[in-house]
Amino acid sequence: MNTDIKTNRINTRLKLSLLWMFLLLNMAYADILSLMDATSPIRNIMAGAPMQ
Repeated sequence: MNTDIKTNRINTRLKLSLLWMFLLLNMAYADILSLMDATSPIRNIMAGAPMQ
């Protein structure tokens, strides 16, 4: 009976890199999605509405 069980672990640097890329893409998606929302305050600012 073979008791040597290999665990497939992801390298820590690779895991952090993937999480960082996910975070950046998620933030970019949220920014683009918020620009499509008609009630978004950032859309009014980008359209040239005066800030209060």
